[in-house]
Amino acid sequence: MKRKRRLQRRRLVIGGGGFALLVLVGYGVILALLNRQAMPAATTAAAPTTIAGEPSRTTSAPASARTRPNDYPPLPADLPQATIVNVVDGDTVDVELNGQRERVRMIGVDTPEVVAPGRPVMCYGREASAQAAALLLGRMVLLEEDLSQDSRDRFGRMLRYLWLPDGRMANLELIADGYAYESTFRNAYAYQAIFRAAETTARSEERGLWAAEACAGQSIPAGTTPPSLPRRQSAPTRSNQAATAVAPMLTPNAPPTHRS
Repeated sequence: MKRKRRLQRRRLVIGGGGFALLVLVGYGVILALLNRQAMPAATTAAAPTTIAGEPSRTTSAPASARTRPNDYPPLPADLPQATIVNVVDGDTVDVELNGQRERVRMIGVDTPEVVAPGRPVMCYGREASAQAAALLLGRMVLLEEDLSQDSRDRFGRMLRYLWLPDGRMANLELIADGYAYESTFRNAYAYQAIFRAAETTARSEERGLWAAEACAGQSIPAGTTPPSLPRRQSAPTRSNQAATAVAPMLTPNAPPTHRS
């Protein structure tokens, strides 16, 4: 009898210890699961949203740091849609429109040359092309025609304003950020006053090609040191530089005699 009681006590002690051990193990497993569930949430929140292979390119068109002025034109309704399939240079792109490929020249904009036959690459031309690509390449745009202008130029390119779905106009954005000059070809166009005001502001704030350390507002050959100009002094644009050599008193932003 005594022997049986001893055995029963041992079993109780062993059984109680085993139960306590199971309780501790179970508690540890629960804590581990809770910690594991909390970790992915923090990791997911910190992950950036970018296009693979292009860390500086987001899934939407890059927004400008500028504050949009009150006179920014509104996006017109019922414009035809197209997709930008190639950026030729800062002011010319290829689009896919209604199943066909078309070349489009932006109205009211002129950027330094990079691909013109027989002409050198101009100062800030590559930067202008890169900005146009960042703003437009691969994206859907809305094409606005201006009845004051020809529908196509002498090269067969469509003449249009390019609108992004978020309400920004690529033509105006390039001028306002200092990547392009305002350019009037023969007739005044619908947004001429707005474009010229944007160029004036970009020049006064020395944005982009207007910076003294960049081009000082002149389309000089790339790699050439820009001349030292007094701050905020007007400099001739590419469209009237040739005419300036003949008529030094030519007013800046005079209508160009050609469109390239």
